[in-house]
Amino acid sequence: MRKKKRDITTPPTMAGYRNNFWLLSEAAFSLRALGRLAEALAPMRAGLEMRIEQKVWGSAAIIASNLSELGLTLGAVAGAMADGARSVEYADKSGDAFQRMSKRTTHGDALHQAGERDRARALFVEAEGLQAERQPQYPRLYSLQGFQYADLLLSGTERAAWRGWLVRSVVVDGSAHPPIWKRPNGGIRAPIPPDTGDLDALLAACEAVAARAEQIFEWRKLPQWNPAADPVLDIALDRLTLARAGLVRGLLAAGEGAQDAPSPLVSPAVMDQANAAVEKLREAGATHHLPRGLLTRAWARMATGDRAGARADLAEAWAIAEGGPMPLFQADILLARARLFGWEAEYPGGSARGDLQKARQLIEEHGYHRRDGELADAEAVLGE
Repeated sequence: MRKKKRDITTPPTMAGYRNNFWLLSEAAFSLRALGRLAEALAPMRAGLEMRIEQKVWGSAAIIASNLSELGLTLGAVAGAMADGARSVEYADKSGDAFQRMSKRTTHGDALHQAGERDRARALFVEAEGLQAERQPQYPRLYSLQGFQYADLLLSGTERAAWRGWLVRSVVVDGSAHPPIWKRPNGGIRAPIPPDTGDLDALLAACEAVAARAEQIFEWRKLPQWNPAADPVLDIALDRLTLARAGLVRGLLAAGEGAQDAPSPLVSPAVMDQANAAVEKLREAGATHHLPRGLLTRAWARMATGDRAGARADLAEAWAIAEGGPMPLFQADILLARARLFGWEAEYPGGSARGDLQKARQLIEEHGYHRRDGELADAEAVLGE
C-alpha cells in the first residue's frame, strides 16, 4: 500500500516536533518570513514550553518576546501584554543584562499600544537605566528598543499635531484651507478646541526625541561602533523617528493659524528623512514596519500639497495591513485617511465617517486603546 504524501503547504502538527527545538525554531522563522504569521504561533509556543521545561531562561525570554511582538502585529494586544510580562520574568531569571533590558521594552511597547502609557514609560525608564549600566558609552536605548521608546515619547505630541490639523487652517499649496468642520464635506458637530497644551513643552518633546535619534547617528561614526551589528532596519527606524519628530514639530510650530505657519510647513530635510525611512524599510524587507513609514510620509506629503502621493502611500499601507492581517495598522490607516481626506469632495474609499466607524470597531475589538484619544478627536470633528 502506497504511503500518502503529505501536502507540504500544510504545516505538520507540533506533537512530533516537541523534542526538537531546532525544528520548531526553523518552522516558526520560515512561516514568519512567508508572511504566514498566525501559523508561526504554534511552533513558537511549543518552543517556549520546551525552553521553560528545560529552564533555559534566556531562550525562553527571547521566544516570549517574539510572541509578544507577533501578537501586536496580529492585533492580539492582551496576549502581547501577557507574553511581554513573561519575557521580563524569564529574562530576570536568566541574569543576562541585554535580555533584562530589551524585554522590558517589549513589555513596555505592548502596554503602550494598550493605552497604559504610565506603566509603559516606567518600564522604558527602567530599561534605559539597565542600558546605561550595560554599555556606559551608549547610555540611551537604541535599535528597536530606542525606536519603541521614541514612539511612546512622541505619542502625545502627535495627538496634539493631529488636533491642530483638524481644527486650524492648514497651509497646502501656499494657500489656507479652512478647518475640516467649516468645509463642505465636513462634520456637522461642533469643533473640538485646539487645547494642545503647553506649546513650548510639546516642541521641546519633539526636539528631545530628535536628539535621541541624532545621537545614535553620531555613535555610528565612532571607531568602536560595529557596523556588522547595525542592521538596515535599525537605520530605517532611526530615520523614521527623525521624520516623525520633524514633521510633528513643524505642524505644531504653525501656531494658531495659517498666517503664522512656517514656510514650508514640512521642511525638505524632514521629507528627505521620510523618503529615506521608507526606502530603508523596503531594503530591510520589514513588511511589519513599512506601514509606519508610509503613514508618516502620507501625512508629510499631504502637508506639502501632494495629495496623490499621500493617497498612494495610504493605499500601499492598506494593502500590506490587509494582507497580514495587521488590524492595528488597519485602524491607523483608517484614522489617517479620515483626518487627511475628510474634507475632500472625492473621498478615497467610502466616507470619512465610515472609516472612523471601522477604526472604532478595530480599536475596541483588539484593545488598541492607544488610539482612543485620537479617535475621539476625529469623531468630534467629522461626526460619529
